[in-house]
Amino acid sequence: MNQNIKIGQLIHRTCSIVDAYVNSQVSNKENGHLTAIEGRTLSFIVNQKQVVTAQDIMIMFHVSKASVSQTLSSLKEKNMIEVQPLMEDKRKKGIVATLKGIECEKNLSRQLDVIEKQLETNISGEEKQLLYQLLEKVVETVKEREKQNSL
Repeated sequence: MNQNIKIGQLIHRTCSIVDAYVNSQVSNKENGHLTAIEGRTLSFIVNQKQVVTAQDIMIMFHVSKASVSQTLSSLKEKNMIEVQPLMEDKRKKGIVATLKGIECEKNLSRQLDVIEKQLETNISGEEKQLLYQLLEKVVETVKEREKQNSL
């Protein structure tokens, strides 16, 4: 590994490579030709105990309103989700998976489990634990900096 590369660049590059690999493996007819972000969003919607809003998705994935809107529009166009006004606040929209979306998410989840195993092939349990710890430290540091910058 090139020690001269900055950690932010390495994380970004790693994410891009993994994202491209996941897209190439899961974007097929069986999965409704979903992109990786559409698949993650659909999985989030299906696995929540309560109705999901666009705001929930923005917070979960740390993405912009425009990005969430584009992802939801695509999922809606592919008949994976429905958007409905919330009873308690008509201004907000609840997002629920359709039966097609739920079935697709099950297939996608199985495929992602296989991909996870492939990604971990050359990583020992100890290395995996260390990787989680280091990435959590990076996330904590970024969140602390964001909090300081917003004051």
